[in-house]
Amino acid sequence: MSRDLHLIGRVGVVTRLWIAIVTLFLIMPCAVPVLRAQDSAEGSPVVGGVVLVSMTVCCPDEAWPEAERALLDELAVLDIPVTVVAGTAAGDRDQREELEILAESRDAAAAMRIVRSGERLTGGVELWLTDRITDKTIFRHLAHEDPGETDAATIIAVRAVDTLRASLLELRIRGRRQPEVEPSPAIAELAEDTPLEGDISHIVGISVRGVVLGSPGGAGVCGGFGVGLGWHPLSFGGVELDGLWAPLSRDISTREASSSIDVALLRGWFVWHVRNEGLARPSLALGGGALFVMGEGLRADNAPLRSDSTVVGYGGVAARLDLVFTERLRLFLGGRVGLAFPEVSLLHGTQEAASLGRPLMEGSLGLEIRIP
Repeated sequence: MSRDLHLIGRVGVVTRLWIAIVTLFLIMPCAVPVLRAQDSAEGSPVVGGVVLVSMTVCCPDEAWPEAERALLDELAVLDIPVTVVAGTAAGDRDQREELEILAESRDAAAAMRIVRSGERLTGGVELWLTDRITDKTIFRHLAHEDPGETDAATIIAVRAVDTLRASLLELRIRGRRQPEVEPSPAIAELAEDTPLEGDISHIVGISVRGVVLGSPGGAGVCGGFGVGLGWHPLSFGGVELDGLWAPLSRDISTREASSSIDVALLRGWFVWHVRNEGLARPSLALGGGALFVMGEGLRADNAPLRSDSTVVGYGGVAARLDLVFTERLRLFLGGRVGLAFPEVSLLHGTQEAASLGRPLMEGSLGLEIRIP
């Protein structure tokens, strides 16, 4: 009997130990979120993310915990890093300043607060949003007929995210100033993936221009025209392909003969938009390609000379000033300076009549149309 009692006693100890282990495992998943919530409430840096300022501690009568939790869920679905901080300010002005201070101290892209007040906003809530990327603070009255219904908190959370999304749309303005804080990838994606009615990205440009082309060495100045095709997917730059033909040139004469030359260029350019907003928009470019030179003429006795042509390399720099009247149409002035590799020489027999390409200078005036 004592052995049975002793055996039961041993079983009881093992059972209690087993219960303790199981209980520990059951408690740990619950304890971890609590610790994480405490860490979040303490407010570790959330670089490029969102700070949610909770009203549950400072102002329980104006707090809506369900809406705050729903907003956390909505931001989590979008993979936006977020931290919860217990607010301490009570007055409207103090609460606004607190949002700005908390966002800056945690290097966050934005800080948000949901305030419910039955006396001031029956059936609705206040949303406060400080957006450090676009440098503004937004107040919204989010009306709702029945705050007590099941989906009310979720609806308010979705509308709060939409408010953040609308504020971040300024990220899509080309040439805007660099934001104070670098947005997290999820924040940037929130703005980029937002469809806009009638939104058109004018990234392809087709241009025509009149050109004056000249080079020292006796070749003189000639006139012509050019066409270009540009692709500008980035606010700070793009690429262009252009072709130029200059058939209008003066005769080049020596004692032995007289001749004329035609010049053609085919080039590619890497373009940097120095400024991409306002009426006047300057840009710089670096490029290269091929220079085609064709010549024909007459000897002194008016007998035709043998026509000839050559192709050499070309490298150059360019500057351009666009006058943007609409986003689709712009007038531009341009200047380019390049070098031929090697320099082209025009010979009349054995005598050099002219040289071309060291340097090759051009000025242009044209129109460009931007299309989606």
